[in-house]
Amino acid sequence: MPVPTDTVVDGEPVYARIDDGRWLAECDVCRNAIVVSVTDLRYGCPECQRGWVGLIAPDDVDAVETETLAKPRRFWWHPDDPRNPYRPEESTEPEPPTDPAEEPQP
Repeated sequence: MPVPTDTVVDGEPVYARIDDGRWLAECDVCRNAIVVSVTDLRYGCPECQRGWVGLIAPDDVDAVETETLAKPRRFWWHPDDPRNPYRPEESTEPEPPTDPAEEPQP
């Protein structure tokens, strides 16, 4: 596979994640998983052969790696990654009333 020479101008950056101890990114076109480096925040997909696409890494890579290595299963997802299966969902519960007059009476 040739090394990409162009940057994908309209390509949205993707989130890096740790999968079984390796940094991976998932191509947003073909869904291929690519081993990446968080010291070079871009990746090129060998499957669909697109150019360089931006990569989003955590602010503190060392802390994430240290935390992940301490786990029996070495997986980590960026909390903002929309593909994160463990991402906290928005609450659908109504907000509790803030005015005491609005609270239900016993």
